[in-house]
Amino acid sequence: MPSALRRLLRAPLRAVIVGALAVLLLGSALLQDAASAALAASVDPASRGIYDILVTADAASEAPTLLAPNSLYTGEEQLSLADVEAIRALAGVDLAAPIAQIVVPGQRGYQTQVRIPVDLGQPVSAPESYRAVLRLLGDSGLGERLIAENTAALTLDRADVPLEPPPVVDDVNSSCSIGAVAIPCSLFPWASAPLSRTAVWMEALDGTYSSTGESDGQTITLHMPASFSGDLRMTLIDPNAERALLGTAGGFLDPLIDLGGTAPVDYDALETWAAARDTPAARAINATAQATQKFHDEFLGGAAYLEYARILRERGEEPDPDAYTGTMMPVVPMLLADDLAAGALRAEFSVESFGPSGPLPDPLENSGGYVPNPPIPDAVRNGDPGVALPPVSVDASVLLNPASYGALSLPWPGTVPGRAPESVFPDYPFYVDLSSPVSVHDLAPGVGTVGSDGAQEVRLDGVGFHKLGGDAGSVLNESLRGGTDVNPDLAGTESVFGVVRARERGVPTQGEYRGGVSVGGFSAGEQRAITELAAGIPLGAYEPSDATLLATADDEGLSVGSPVAGFGPLGLAAGRTSAIADINSVAFRSENKVDAVRVRVAGVERYDAAGISAVTQAAREIERLGYRATIVAGSQGEDVRVSVGGYAFGTMDAATPQRVGELGVIQQRWSVLGPAAAAGAGIGAGTQLLLGTALLAVLGAFALIEAGAVPARRREAAVLRGLGWRRRRIVAWFAAEHVVALAVLAAAGLAAVLVAADPPLTATVVVVVLLAGSAIALTALARATRAPRVWTASEAELQHARGDVREREFERRPEARVLGTDLSAAESAPAARIVRMPRSPLLWGVQRAWRSPAASLPRAAAVGAVMAPVAALTAASAEPGGGGPAQLLLAAAGVAAGLVLLAGLRQRDRAAATPESADAPAAVLAASGWLPREVRLAALAASLAAPLAAALLGSYALWFVLSSAGIDSVNTPVSAALVAGLAAALLLLPPRPRPSPSPSAEKIPARKAALSRGIAS
Repeated sequence: MPSALRRLLRAPLRAVIVGALAVLLLGSALLQDAASAALAASVDPASRGIYDILVTADAASEAPTLLAPNSLYTGEEQLSLADVEAIRALAGVDLAAPIAQIVVPGQRGYQTQVRIPVDLGQPVSAPESYRAVLRLLGDSGLGERLIAENTAALTLDRADVPLEPPPVVDDVNSSCSIGAVAIPCSLFPWASAPLSRTAVWMEALDGTYSSTGESDGQTITLHMPASFSGDLRMTLIDPNAERALLGTAGGFLDPLIDLGGTAPVDYDALETWAAARDTPAARAINATAQATQKFHDEFLGGAAYLEYARILRERGEEPDPDAYTGTMMPVVPMLLADDLAAGALRAEFSVESFGPSGPLPDPLENSGGYVPNPPIPDAVRNGDPGVALPPVSVDASVLLNPASYGALSLPWPGTVPGRAPESVFPDYPFYVDLSSPVSVHDLAPGVGTVGSDGAQEVRLDGVGFHKLGGDAGSVLNESLRGGTDVNPDLAGTESVFGVVRARERGVPTQGEYRGGVSVGGFSAGEQRAITELAAGIPLGAYEPSDATLLATADDEGLSVGSPVAGFGPLGLAAGRTSAIADINSVAFRSENKVDAVRVRVAGVERYDAAGISAVTQAAREIERLGYRATIVAGSQGEDVRVSVGGYAFGTMDAATPQRVGELGVIQQRWSVLGPAAAAGAGIGAGTQLLLGTALLAVLGAFALIEAGAVPARRREAAVLRGLGWRRRRIVAWFAAEHVVALAVLAAAGLAAVLVAADPPLTATVVVVVLLAGSAIALTALARATRAPRVWTASEAELQHARGDVREREFERRPEARVLGTDLSAAESAPAARIVRMPRSPLLWGVQRAWRSPAASLPRAAAVGAVMAPVAALTAASAEPGGGGPAQLLLAAAGVAAGLVLLAGLRQRDRAAATPESADAPAAVLAASGWLPREVRLAALAASLAAPLAAALLGSYALWFVLSSAGIDSVNTPVSAALVAGLAAALLLLPPRPRPSPSPSAEKIPARKAALSRGIAS
């Protein structure tokens, strides 16, 4: 007797399906996750990126494809330092470097001063009234705009009159102290201040501020309230991790490594550190320490401290040398960019004279109370024109540097001012207040597209406005603290392209931070070196933000090709790094403050197969923690076209609101993330569909073939039963074939798991195939070996079995257009009812297919089994790394299953197409008056109705499925599937029928009898 293997091979369709299942398992073994496939297809195997994975908090959000310069954070949530430690604890992580971007509001006072020479030819006091207007005009590349404008009334006396001694200190009615000890005020150094004279009074016309200016006998100095906001964009990093990330290019971080940490740095430790170094920042700290020590020593030798020490010693107590001067509070070290000035700034100072004024108030006469301002003439208040003095225009770019303490000196119109006095601290280091709320910078995200020329395009719209000019009555810029909800009609407002969120950190305790101090710097050259080292991989800092205007939205006098830059840290193309500090410092304490973590995977020297596997495995481990892991390997810097809307164009007149609208297109260097960034750590959507459709197609074909073999096996079982075989032996006989097939699949599955790129995925596919195959085999085996049921039929069952065959056949097989009563039939036969059928052969074929589901559904399933894998293969081929051997094998298995179904259907049709059965429908139609051409058309319609419907409806369903799966372009897969479905439908065409005989010359009753016999057959 033939063996089970030979019996399996004798059934070619079953053998082909088993082979298709084995091919499917092999294809699943070759499947890679989408990120691995994308890396293998897009990255040089010998290369190695500066880091591999960008980790952010929003695991459920869509991964970005484009990142603006110095931006890594596009979500709504942030990570904590505890999250950073959890990432570092993973076995596959070699380095995890956190980063965050914040904005520190700038602190500015009256940075602009007017230096007015004393008129040596005027010995008698002669005050005059003036109206002065100070304007700051900025140019970021697209033309000048008004930044700030202040109008004030001045009462100025330039006469060369004797200086006045300082007020006499009243030790009786005044009280001074050192610590808790009362000291006569006359003993303090400030009691013997040099002679001076109040020579100018200033009052804002809107009443918001007033001030005076002093004369030293040569120059009158008046401070004007005009300043630039000077907000700092600060990058927070872990110095040690950042140094390891950047390698030798991160040498500028060494001061933060020396001084950084959780706690602020004691100032004595800072001075000790600076004394051992010879850098610009160290020299500034040393100079400040020496000047401070000199002042301290002079005070200890002064009369006030000696009196304080005498009183304490008389009490038997030791004096405290720091009781008056105090000690320096701990500070937070930070690094400052060498060149912080951005754009150009110009100051315009215009003055109008309104003639002599009344005498200036005498402060000596009012030393015990309020000193009133001089009266302001009505002409000055009402805006009447005066005598214009020559206008003054000077470069004010020094105000753009937030680290500069130098004031902008303006000459009085028509004069040359004297030299400004030297600062007491010539090398004073930069300090910034960190105890105020810190605003978090979050770049407004944009969706990138690819233009017709292949260039990346993105859209940015302004999300608010920021006031650039410092408030006249405050030394602290408040606009960013309150967000970006600023009235754009105000002069000096700029559009911002990021979201600002204030973070309250509480009141610092004793010994905590008070401010940040610059301990080092970084140059533009060092930043360029880091950018070249990154080679397009986004770092979140150090990158240039230069932009160029490519096209304007309308003709507003803008020059194409001009540089574009914003003034504030959130302005257009203004995201450059100004300062760097330690993210671990308590100065920046907040539960969630980390924008992103840059991860370098352990054990990866190059992006070969092993390196790619390690990177994707690490990404999966990070995602299991609930974070989003974006693989950045393969990223590159590209010139991106950015369409800008909501842009504030600025104005030159404070009374005229600026225009806000479409700017046009700028070009800027962005980071275009590699294909693996969007692919993710799992297999792509197209590949998932391909795997699923191949599984369904092959298993479905296996089920249909097993179901179709049941009648033949029943006949074989009847023969074996007649030979005396028991059912157990019959079951074992047939089950042996399935055991061989399942053993082949199990061996193929084991081999596939051992060599799989993704063993868990392949193991899942193997288990599904074995379980489903076993269930199909057991079901078919039970149906084939079941003994036939024998029972005695009742009279009702016999009558039902006899029934009116012709009436049922009339309803189920409507071959005739009009069916009537057969007069030649036996009188005992019941009369058939009249059935009217369509006159169109096409409608007849469709109705025949609809009323024959047993024949139509397998045809539709065969067409669908061919279409689905073709569509999925086309979608998978468009993915990064798609179209590889794995996808081809899966598609081959699925299409093979569909072809097997087609072959089985044609085999069944050939087996059922006996001459009698083939001629019967044609004869019936011919007998009812149909022409031969109509008969052939009706047979063709009946054969193709289900396949064509499956092809059309399947294409429509595939369009929805592919769109829901996130496939970008669904037209190509659907079109490919439709072509495959139509080709499969053509394979199901019936053979050309023989021409029907000519209509019989018999009488109508005889023709109806033939019709009835044909229907009954």
